[in-house]
Amino acid sequence: MNELGLQIRRLCPLQSVMSWRKIDQPTKDEVIQAVLDKFVIGDDFDNDEQAQQILDRKAYLLYMDWRYNLKQEFLELEEKGVDDPYSHSPSGVSLEDWKYMIDVAWKDESHLKRSRAGKANRAMLPYNHTTGSRSFPIAMSLMANEDGDVDFPEFYKKAHKSKKMGDWIDPKYGELHDDMVNLQLTATDAGLPLTHEEISRQVLGEKKNYLRGCGIGPQPSSTASSAARARDKHMESMRAELEVLREQHQSDHDELLKEKEERQRDREDLLKEKEERQRDREELLKEKEERQKDREEIMREKEQLIKQINEEKKAREAQQVQLNHLNDVVSRLSTLLEGSDGHPTIR
Repeated sequence: MNELGLQIRRLCPLQSVMSWRKIDQPTKDEVIQAVLDKFVIGDDFDNDEQAQQILDRKAYLLYMDWRYNLKQEFLELEEKGVDDPYSHSPSGVSLEDWKYMIDVAWKDESHLKRSRAGKANRAMLPYNHTTGSRSFPIAMSLMANEDGDVDFPEFYKKAHKSKKMGDWIDPKYGELHDDMVNLQLTATDAGLPLTHEEISRQVLGEKKNYLRGCGIGPQPSSTASSAARARDKHMESMRAELEVLREQHQSDHDELLKEKEERQRDREDLLKEKEERQRDREELLKEKEERQKDREEIMREKEQLIKQINEEKKAREAQQVQLNHLNDVVSRLSTLLEGSDGHPTIR
């Protein structure tokens, strides 16, 4: 797996693709061949569809982890307040790819929307396990006895109990474990022992192409007994029909939930847009009121100026009247003071 991750980081593109499934087939083949050049996978990997599916699934997860780890490095740069995160490309990532991931992959609104939805969906998970990065099949193989058999309830117990505290990491685990033990005892007493796949489906529920508590599947069971293989065909047919119905019901439920989430996001976006428009209207109204106040202020200043001009005009007219009167008085006095010969009389 380390070699597979190394070849993915060396050969796979980061631009224009978001998933291992979107990478062109020649690149995928080159990655797989680079791993096969160093490791032998199965007796005949080219004709082993199960081995190919498992390796393809692991490549999908490793490519997703690679992009996730790059994003975490970018977020750490932002938290540290780095002025230019574009110049801090991680080892093995070109500056061009790093800039693309920041601008197109992580800052793009569609990515942010998917990121928020994914975060909300992950928060809905009811519980987790304690096996770390080790896959369930590998962890189960380490617990297998000499015959290759695994006590599934016991494995489930070790995978969901705290190593430090010794308690269930969630009380729900204890209840599920008790259900497994009771189901296993009942089936064994009836002479029809169950495989760990059947225990998983009946207690943990079903999920398409996945066995809860077992990992990628369905997988061949190492604990299948001859009695289990000889079950009545009618019962198998009924179980198959029931499984199809459950899968269809789960699919319909997931689709309905997804549609409901999309409608909720659309309502939130619409409400946000409505609030923004309301704020814009309020700002426009406020601006309009301010302009109206400015006009009123200018009008008052204009009226005061006109009034002042009229008052000054009236004052000038009054002064002119007084000046004319004084000139008339002076003229009459000058006439009275002049003698008959036209010279002023001196007294």
